[in-house]
Amino acid sequence: MDRHIVEEYRADGGLLLDAIQGLNPIQMNTRPVADTWTIQEIVVHMFDSELIAVHRLRRLIAEQNPLLIGYDESAFARSLFYEKTDPVLAASMVKNLREMMADTLNLCPPEAFEKVGVHSETGRIQVADYLKKNVEHLRHHMKFLNEKKKMVQR
Repeated sequence: MDRHIVEEYRADGGLLLDAIQGLNPIQMNTRPVADTWTIQEIVVHMFDSELIAVHRLRRLIAEQNPLLIGYDESAFARSLFYEKTDPVLAASMVKNLREMMADTLNLCPPEAFEKVGVHSETGRIQVADYLKKNVEHLRHHMKFLNEKKKMVQR
């Protein structure tokens, strides 16, 4: 396992916070593309996603073959007041969670990255693969966030 992914994971933690600096509440909650999430909803989704990812990573490392339960991200967005959640606090939490988890990952021996669990929707997953998936997930959403940011700043 290439440990550079741990530092990428840590470094990317600040992307959301950097991206939303200077945006006002109207810009954060404007829906420039119909039927898609606002910038604020993306940020809060990433907060929820990071909470869940850190929990899963910790279980993968600590337990033998844990079951990782999927969740309905749309239900979270509809039910957990994303439009009223402080986006700066949510983005800061993503950064802090990633920093703390990266510290733990850096303490792990190489064999910890080979440990596996079973995701309820996608099946068997290894720590190293799950970590890469989380790096890709944030970067995926950053593309949409940055496109919407350009639209709302016009």
